Amino acid sequence: MPERLIEADPEAYLRNVMVSRRAGMAPFDPRALAEYERCMALPGAAHSLCEDYRAAGIDLEHDRADRAAGHRLVMPLLVLWGELGIIERCFDALAEWRKVADDIQGPQPALRALHTRRSVAGPACRCASFPPGRARLVR
Repeated sequence: MPERLIEADPEAYLRNVMVSRRAGMAPFDPRALAEYERCMALPGAAHSLCEDYRAAGIDLEHDRADRAAGHRLVMPLLVLWGELGIIERCFDALAEWRKVADDIQGPQPALRALHTRRSVAGPACRCASFPPGRARLVR
C-alpha cells in the first residue's frame, strides 16, 4: 500500500518529506532536488524506499550479530553528515563508524590523502541533513 501512495505522486511525496524537516526546502540546491525527484520517479524506487524501512529491525539484528562476531567493514567509507542536524547533536559520527570499520574518511578534500593510511577523519558538512543535496560544498 505505501508503494502505491508514493508512486501516485513521487514528487509530492518527496517534497512533503523534505518540507517536514526543520530547515524545509531551503538547504536544497535546485539541481540536487531535481535529481532526487528524478530518482524517486524511477521504477522500483518507492518499493526500495519502503523495503529499507521495513528492514530496519532485521538490519539492527544483523548489525549486532556482526559486531558480536567481531566482523568489521574493510571497504573504504566516506562518511557524510550534517553539522546542523541530529547526527552532530547526538553522536560523534566518525567515532561511531570507527567502532565497526577500518577505512573511513570525512568529506574534507584535504583529508582524502589520509585514505591510504586507513584512517578515520573529517568534519561534518554545513547542513542539517541530506549532505548529497549540498554536494557542491563537499567537492
